[in-house]
Amino acid sequence: TFPTHQAPSVAPLTFHKGTFCQGDSTKLRDFIPSNTFDLAYTGFIDPLLDPLNLLGDSATIRQTELLTQHLCLQQSLSSELHEQLIQEMHRRQEAWFAKWVAELIRIVKPGKYIIIEDVGWPACSENAEDWGGVDPSWWNMGVEQFGWDVYVDSIDIVQEAWYDDRYNVRMQKKHDQPLADPEAAAQERLRKNEASRNLYEELKVKFWKDRDDDWDEEYEEDDEEYDEEDDDWDEEEDGWGDEEEESYGENTLEVDV
Repeated sequence: TFPTHQAPSVAPLTFHKGTFCQGDSTKLRDFIPSNTFDLAYTGFIDPLLDPLNLLGDSATIRQTELLTQHLCLQQSLSSELHEQLIQEMHRRQEAWFAKWVAELIRIVKPGKYIIIEDVGWPACSENAEDWGGVDPSWWNMGVEQFGWDVYVDSIDIVQEAWYDDRYNVRMQKKHDQPLADPEAAAQERLRKNEASRNLYEELKVKFWKDRDDDWDEEYEEDDEEYDEEDDDWDEEEDGWGDEEEESYGENTLEVDV
């Protein structure tokens, strides 16, 4: 939520609490001030479909997909040129991801968390299933490379994302002032992390638990209705059997052989 004194500077007066305000995610500075949110979260960072710009703006998604597959195939054939192209593609993809991450860190309050879900793996890697992303090891290196204002030891990689070929990331922004005892501060962050190590899994488990409860109730009602129908059918079947047996007995003749 927006602090009352900051709300006008965050969005136009025509916007109301609970609505989404549109903007360029790589240029949040234009409409969202720094240190605004208690949590900065994104469900997915869209990768660059054609990071080398080999096809141009008119390319279709299918064409970019085929291009990526071609580059990966040529790399596997030990083509030096294609190996260089893949490395440059990774570098540009990482720079693109870094823009998103830098803005997410900027808009969150000191000491608060940033969560990024469903991060894709680099193109042509064993786990990649789409146009690419960044390797889990990239996040720790990014703190030094891009100067992110986060605690390195707070970076938490969750491999079990919604999709098998994705992973989730959580990190904590540094406090305004260094804490007196860095070791105690690290222990405190560890304690908080252990209390809620995997926010995504907790949310997912709760979601499916609620769904399972609803489904259990629905199935119990169906079972009760089915049992009632089954009892009616048994009574009807029993009655039919008695009448049929009597009728059958009246129309039979015992014959000794």
